[in-house]
Amino acid sequence: MKDNYTIRCNCHTYVTLEWNGNFIFCLDNDMMYMETIIEKVEKRTGMKFSEIPVKGNDQDFDGLRFLNGGFKKAHDIFGR
Repeated sequence: MKDNYTIRCNCHTYVTLEWNGNFIFCLDNDMMYMETIIEKVEKRTGMKFSEIPVKGNDQDFDGLRFLNGGFKKAHDIFGR
């Protein structure tokens, strides 16, 4: 079941979680820091954020806002 989750990032701001291509939720990085978004995604999926397949490119996640560490690049978020 966990293999069917995907995440994507639009406009370097909106992080969307999908399951089997169906929308679950979208979280706005302008309204909350990435630490909170990651926590919510991991709680919902039971998976580590960096292990969830990305729909699109890792670079779509460049520039997301963290409380601790400011703005980060995708390789800092996913470790790849």
